[in-house]
Amino acid sequence: MNVATLIANTAVAVSAYKDAFSFNRNMQNSEAIQNNLLRQIILKNQNTAFGQHYGFNHINTLAEFRERVPLLDYEDFQPYIESLSFAHQSSLTADPVLLFEPTSGSASPTKLIPYTSGLKQEFQRAVNVWLYDVYRHYPGLLGTKSYWSVSPRNDGFAQTKSGIPVGFEHDSDYLGFSKVFLNHTFAVPGGVSCLRHIDNFWYCTGLFLLRCRALGLISVWNPTYLELLTDAIEKYFPQLVKDVHDGTLTLPQDEDSRHLLRYIYPDVKRAMSLEQIHTRYSFDGGDFFTSVWPRLQLISCWDQGESQKASRMLRKKIPRTDFQGKGLVATEGIISIPWVKAGGCLPTYTSHFLEFLPEDSDCTKLVHELVKGCRYTPIITTSGGLYRYNMHDKIEVTGHFKGLPVMEFKGRDQVCDMVGEKLHEQQVALAIDKVLSDKGVTALFTLFAPRQKDKQWHYVFYLEPAVNDETAYTNVADALDAELKNNFYYKHARELGQLGRVCLFLIRRNGYGDYIKACCKQGQDLGSIKQVLMKTSGDWEVCFDGYSQKQK
Repeated sequence: MNVATLIANTAVAVSAYKDAFSFNRNMQNSEAIQNNLLRQIILKNQNTAFGQHYGFNHINTLAEFRERVPLLDYEDFQPYIESLSFAHQSSLTADPVLLFEPTSGSASPTKLIPYTSGLKQEFQRAVNVWLYDVYRHYPGLLGTKSYWSVSPRNDGFAQTKSGIPVGFEHDSDYLGFSKVFLNHTFAVPGGVSCLRHIDNFWYCTGLFLLRCRALGLISVWNPTYLELLTDAIEKYFPQLVKDVHDGTLTLPQDEDSRHLLRYIYPDVKRAMSLEQIHTRYSFDGGDFFTSVWPRLQLISCWDQGESQKASRMLRKKIPRTDFQGKGLVATEGIISIPWVKAGGCLPTYTSHFLEFLPEDSDCTKLVHELVKGCRYTPIITTSGGLYRYNMHDKIEVTGHFKGLPVMEFKGRDQVCDMVGEKLHEQQVALAIDKVLSDKGVTALFTLFAPRQKDKQWHYVFYLEPAVNDETAYTNVADALDAELKNNFYYKHARELGQLGRVCLFLIRRNGYGDYIKACCKQGQDLGSIKQVLMKTSGDWEVCFDGYSQKQK
């Protein structure tokens, strides 16, 4: 066991203890904790431009907060954020903006979320609670290395005109102070993020992970990210093993990598072990990666909503390793975190001020008021300058633990409305699932988005089938169009000729990989790109290798 690694992990656990202890002790007292958080945020920011506009100095109770500040979307904050990007000023928060973080969800164009020291502290409190709970239930992790997803830096986002940085350099920057210790446990150095070519990034990340004998924890956002990483290891495996053996770095594309050479050294024994594993097991059999990382105890990633399918596929590739969902974590804030004894995710009531909008009401509820079996939309108020911000996500309460609701993420409340058709993402998902099931078509990748042609809107269904048999999906577009007509507004728009019928675009290969590249070009961070079913804008045909199926 590496003593330095043990000391560093132990230091992380010790530093996280205070926040975890407070979280565990006060679960029955969430109402008082939440009200105190709200008072602090309102008092601190009452002299900002936003606070003056909404009369923060007249707010003394939750009822007054609800009365003065309506539920808000990003567009309501955009003028304040744009002014911040041009000049340092206190338009949203008394704290200065440290950086802007691009969102990684389904919206386009990319939105910038301001990060302050207060917001980072709120994030760190939530992450500390999760980290301590992980170490408590997986003590073997104390002696192992960890991999926190690193993403290539995007040249499109460097800093605003006022000089404020845009984007975290490393996904683990969410850890705050804990990162000081965790730096000594990282299996992959942060310098990998400096690589500009995506093939080099995957190759180099795979090399460092293969070199690591004592990998115990993998923390990524999207399971598809880890799927792409394991695919790269398979693709480049012979050369990767040679580099492990020789202590070299042979990148697929020409690029300066001298900053990484100090981490590289020959490891003949590890190379021989990898060769033996490859001889014994196939990449798809489930034993290969388990043998490569025999001490891997936990993979933390999204496993709900649209990530559910990808998570299941990843479990088959890396069995005998525990998987844990991340809860509802967004750029704007952390809504819920996993808690092992709860058997699910609990709200981060010690971090942000949380409200929840029921499906059948316009009056928000607090954490302690949520009811089992009901669905809600989270509304957050943070120290980062977002007040009563509508997350447009859906959660369902599946039970309670020590007075706190156990939450399950159900997807985004995404609506596409070009001409009044009001298509909800969940409606589209159900229609697509039914059509593909009826046709016996297995999809590797799907996307649904509007497109305007000859001054008329219509929807395009992008499909990468598992089997290239066009006869199996000749009528998929018509069947999907018929299913969507169960939505009264969509049917009405089709009958009036406002919408054309659905078109099918068949993707030949690498659908998700090309989707990732397109999102990166839009400024999204590779490690946290979400696989969503429906996009509300964008010319996606130019992104994929495929063709439109001819209408009959």
